[in-house]
Amino acid sequence: MADTAITMRGLRAGYGSTTVLHGITARVPRSRVTALVGHNGSGKSTLLGVLAGTLAPSSGTVESSCAQRPALVLQRAEVPAALPLTVRNTVAMGRWPHRGWWRRLTGGDKAVISECMDRVGVTGLAGGTTQ
Repeated sequence: MADTAITMRGLRAGYGSTTVLHGITARVPRSRVTALVGHNGSGKSTLLGVLAGTLAPSSGTVESSCAQRPALVLQRAEVPAALPLTVRNTVAMGRWPHRGWWRRLTGGDKAVISECMDRVGVTGLAGGTTQ
C-alpha cells in the first residue's frame, strides 16, 4: 500500500531459545506518528530492534517502502548505569546497521555522526555522558 511504510507478516523473534514475538502481522503507516505501547516485557524493544535491523527475526518478513531504516537508540543496555557512554557514542549506535556492532567507525561514519549531531543541535554535548 502506498500509505504504508513498514509491513510485518508472521514475524517471530527472540533471544536464544526464548521467543518474544509470536506471529506479528501489522502495518506501520507512512508519515504518521506511531506509538508502541505495552507492559514491561511484552516485546516492544524486541520489535523495535527487528525494525531497526539490530535483531534478526527467526521467521516472518519485514518489508519497508522507506529508503532508510528506522533508528534505534536504547534507553538502557544490559550494562551498569555508570558505563561512561558519551553522547557521540550513543549517536554512533545509529551506524550499527551499516557497519556491524564491532567494526571501527570509518571517516564516512564519523562525518554522518557529526552531521546528525549538528542537525539536532547537540554537537556541544558530544563528550558528555548520556547518564
